[in-house]
Amino acid sequence: GDVPIAGVNVQDLGGNADGTRNIRITISNDAPEGGTFLTPPWVAVQDGSFDIYDGGSAAAEFLERIAEDGTTEAIDEALFQFWVNNSHDYNSLIYVGSNKV
Repeated sequence: GDVPIAGVNVQDLGGNADGTRNIRITISNDAPEGGTFLTPPWVAVQDGSFDIYDGGSAAAEFLERIAEDGTTEAIDEALFQFWVNNSHDYNSLIYVGSNKV
């Protein structure tokens, strides 16, 4: 049968007076001991305009770096450059990346 290897939990921690919400995102490696290696998780909560992948198209370099090298620096930079170049409100981006915050 199938063996789960990862879990993702998104918890709504409630709203604020300014209309924003607090959330907690937890990612766990649920593989059995000695099971499988997971690349560092990468999470960004945004308005959907930063597109990570289009089905049927070649993967972007930043996506290849995660898949092949297990590194998130390239996607970190791609997200920030996209946000700046498209005049998005920096405060509307919730970036977590691969670091615990």
